[in-house]
Amino acid sequence: MKITFFEKRTFACFLCAFFLIVPFFSENYDGTQNDDGFVELDALIVDILFSGLKKTKESYIRPKFEQYLNQKVSEVSVQKIETALQTEGIFDNIQVGFSQTERGACLEISVSEKITFIPLPFATYSSGGFMAGLMVMDTNAFGVKDSFVFGGFASATTFTGMALFKKPAGEKSFGYSVMGSFSKNAPEIKNTDDDILLEYKDIGGSASFSLSRKIAEKQEVKASVSISGNSADEKASFPSSLVESAFFGSFSLSWSISENDYNGWFLSTIGAGISVEQTVRFYTDASESERFSRGASLYAHFQKPFLFDRFRVQAQGAGFWGKHTPLSRFQGGGSARVSLLPSAFKTERIFGGQAGFECALFRFSFGTFTAYADYQIVFADDFTSENAGEKLVFSHGPEAGARLYLSKIAFPALAFGICRNITKEYYQYSFAVGISF
Repeated sequence: MKITFFEKRTFACFLCAFFLIVPFFSENYDGTQNDDGFVELDALIVDILFSGLKKTKESYIRPKFEQYLNQKVSEVSVQKIETALQTEGIFDNIQVGFSQTERGACLEISVSEKITFIPLPFATYSSGGFMAGLMVMDTNAFGVKDSFVFGGFASATTFTGMALFKKPAGEKSFGYSVMGSFSKNAPEIKNTDDDILLEYKDIGGSASFSLSRKIAEKQEVKASVSISGNSADEKASFPSSLVESAFFGSFSLSWSISENDYNGWFLSTIGAGISVEQTVRFYTDASESERFSRGASLYAHFQKPFLFDRFRVQAQGAGFWGKHTPLSRFQGGGSARVSLLPSAFKTERIFGGQAGFECALFRFSFGTFTAYADYQIVFADDFTSENAGEKLVFSHGPEAGARLYLSKIAFPALAFGICRNITKEYYQYSFAVGISF
């Protein structure tokens, strides 16, 4: 569907007015409801009482708050407790309070559990093609926040299936994840001008294992090994020596740090991370030096409430650098945290970022509806049919959209956005599900 300039301008003006006016007419956040009874501020906390737990085991959640035992009530930050519970991603209607006992004070935590077992059947139709599938996931398996997801989707020409199990790292224990996947598809690769430069048929599979460990309260390290293979054939209309069939073995190390803060409307995060990977190609025609590829990625993000609770500023930047990277491991715009580029754009070197704001508009029983806007920039090696990384390109432009943070289902967010690539003069539309494993 073609959108005229007048329609775009009218739509933009409507969004601006809507985002600025609506917050003043929606409900306000009441904050945490504490116990109305008298509690001595100098009383020591001698017990912790949980209510509302159904699927979640108390043996999982209780150790996370035992640090408050033997502390004075006046020394305990209710806001930090709320933040810790929100960070778990499986609780709603959180209330934190205190009650007086003969031996001291009792920390009382009341929650409602979100739905964590989620079957997701879906079907889509676009550009004359039909796709359907089913994904089943649980983000609180066994009541200890283990996660699993399995399922697949198919169309007339493609099929993808995958399975994953993840156990998060504890304060004193290792975490791990195991994943396997298989796919048959017909990928296409575009350049920054949104032109198709390469199409090929591909059959591939992969398996990976990761081991993680917290090295401090806010830091985590992870080591991963994976094997994968693919059989690729270029289409007659798009011949290219870039398409190859090969078998890969990879090893990667990563480090991340993050700190969360919950203010009643947003769970905001400040964090950063870096990852390095070494890949070896087997059964390939590549030269000896190109059998070994290296890659590194990094990111940083910042979110902070500003002026009032339901409004926050945010910025993030990220990048990926690769050397002799196999085509199947090229990265897209998501590796630079931007949506300016076509979804089929791929490269082995890209850096970018964005800065903007997000405002909570409505709070319903099922979630919170927000609007956001940001400005994005990106530098990337363009992709050509003869050689990858031939020239460096710069793109920039604004983005606006809406998000729905669900409160009853352990699905962090649904988002829809529209982005204008001013440099290349085209629009990009995006729909995202804010969940990761």
